[in-house]
Amino acid sequence: MTYPNTLPSLSDPTVGQSLEAGAHRQLTIDTNNEVEGIGGELGLNPKAIDDTVSAAATPTSVANFLDMIANAVKVLKGTSTWYGAAAATIAAIWAKFNATTGHTHSGAADDAPNVAHAALTNPHSATALATADRIILRDAAGRAAVVAPSAATDIALKSNVDTVQASLDTHKAASPIDHPKASDILGGWIEAGETWTFVSIDGNTGVINVNADVTGKYSPGMKIKYTQTTVKYGITTVVGAFAAGVTPITFWGGTDYTLANAAITSPYYSTQKAPQGFPLSPTKWTVEATDINDRTQASPVQNTWYNLGNFGISIPIGSWKVSYQAIPYGSMAASTLIAIKITLSTANNSESDNTFTGYLELAGASGTLGISGACTREKTLFLTSKTSYYLNILAVVASMGSLEIKGTISVTIIRAVCAYL
Repeated sequence: MTYPNTLPSLSDPTVGQSLEAGAHRQLTIDTNNEVEGIGGELGLNPKAIDDTVSAAATPTSVANFLDMIANAVKVLKGTSTWYGAAAATIAAIWAKFNATTGHTHSGAADDAPNVAHAALTNPHSATALATADRIILRDAAGRAAVVAPSAATDIALKSNVDTVQASLDTHKAASPIDHPKASDILGGWIEAGETWTFVSIDGNTGVINVNADVTGKYSPGMKIKYTQTTVKYGITTVVGAFAAGVTPITFWGGTDYTLANAAITSPYYSTQKAPQGFPLSPTKWTVEATDINDRTQASPVQNTWYNLGNFGISIPIGSWKVSYQAIPYGSMAASTLIAIKITLSTANNSESDNTFTGYLELAGASGTLGISGACTREKTLFLTSKTSYYLNILAVVASMGSLEIKGTISVTIIRAVCAYL
């Protein structure tokens, strides 16, 4: 059936003519038939839509045309019927290709990448070989090849890396001491790269074992830093012989740092004078003994050394600038000569080193004589063991009335400052 574009009118008002009664009745019948036919197809008595009808250039009827449209809708929706819910809306599809969000997958069963494609061994002719103009694909072992690089931004070959590594190995063999990190160099500290363990402690002199032969790495005077809950510092004084897998190292912790019988972490060393954080004040690296009292020996025996008040100092292992200052005094009745000596000695009744000895003498008319003066001596000592030093005084002449060291006039001091500072 062919449907007209418009329904004919009973009269044509543009010409003002009227139809005859018979013609009018026939036209009315024909028109009603046409309307009923369209109505039956479009809704008054609707027929079922057949969405299996493929689209064609010329539909045979309105119903046929609607079937074609239904089929096209079903195909576009990707569903089994033209009226079912769509697999995805246009907005949802666009969101996956949006310029802002890019191309994404939710991972859901209906929105996952093509796993089969991902598992292919040569998608789009990809290869693990060094082939020009081909996508790189890793082989079963996860490797892929490229040709030798020529530009700075090209991928390096394993042979290139091996060449560099061989050079580094040669350099390391020639210089076995590890290079410090740049961050350590800036602070003056070098990461030790070993395990340090507690051995013993005597005062603030500690001994640790290092689990390697470091006799060519450490030497007396180097500064160390380590952590035992808090950061601690020290100055190396002795590097022992390597034996049984360890090298013993002796160091002094100054006045503030004592090695504990506990785990040692974050070990560092430094050859610099002032690595970051290391306390440089000499008072932190000084052993000192003082006496503010007058000490007296009555009727001293000639040429006998006396240690008044048992005054002395214990100096740890290491190199030290050792000094003392004191005011010795002697008196003698009915004499024309009086003389005394004062010294710093390793024994409390002798003179062990005359470079530490001071001498005072007074000669005059016979009478009661007295002599005193400020005496100081200084010397650098290198001690291989902890050593005690005593301040001793001696009467050079016989029959002296007394010997004194006057701490009330000026404090008597024995001082040892670490010479490695």
